[in-house]
Amino acid sequence: MKKVNKVEIHCKKCHKSKFIIPSQVKETGNFCSRECRNIWNGINQRGKKHHYCNDKRRENIKKVEIFCKKCGKNKFIHPCRVNPNGNFCSISCAMSFNNKGEKNYQWNERLDINCKFCGKKNNIKRCRVNPNGNFCNIACASKYFSETRRGENAPNWLGGKSFEPYGVEFSDKLRSYIRERDNHTCQECHMTEKQLGYRMPVHHIDYNKKNNVAENLISLCKSCHAQTNFKREDWVNYFKNRSVIGE
Repeated sequence: MKKVNKVEIHCKKCHKSKFIIPSQVKETGNFCSRECRNIWNGINQRGKKHHYCNDKRRENIKKVEIFCKKCGKNKFIHPCRVNPNGNFCSISCAMSFNNKGEKNYQWNERLDINCKFCGKKNNIKRCRVNPNGNFCNIACASKYFSETRRGENAPNWLGGKSFEPYGVEFSDKLRSYIRERDNHTCQECHMTEKQLGYRMPVHHIDYNKKNNVAENLISLCKSCHAQTNFKREDWVNYFKNRSVIGE
């Protein structure tokens, strides 16, 4: 790397000397630290001294006289601040004008709704009312769904297939063979048993627990295995269309 000769500068704020590379030298002046630069700008870059200030542009803009809709006072404001729906002399006048109850633009009526599980009355906003029922909290909702969505009422009910016993062939020896065939790796996310810290579950591709041929079995981690409980027909087609198990 080519060596760069540093240049000595004098800080505009504290007047200390410092050596910096030429690319850091600015025409507007140099500083020994950010602190010195911020202090100097705070003193010398205010109001009309600011480098973005344009007095001529400010002088050419004519302010407009408006009538405050709240207190009735007159005030001169910038033309871009003129509101056809009404103007105010201050923020306090704007906030206090016609801004209570149903007239507030954020108004949301509150209703007394009974909890679907325990029957307790809760005062909630109209926008939060659920036509299928409201609950006091997550605990009430969880207890309600655990009692009402069981067995045939569960959205993923498949006629009790999950309670069917496994075939005699589905032994520890067969599961060990499938894991070894799949290199002890999840065939979906490719995480290994060593990374996960547990033995890989063995999944039935066609969800038939009696079909224990090796072509119908595949190693999946717990997370991927849980996902196969939803949209089962899609998962069956997905695994059957894979040419080689263990890729």
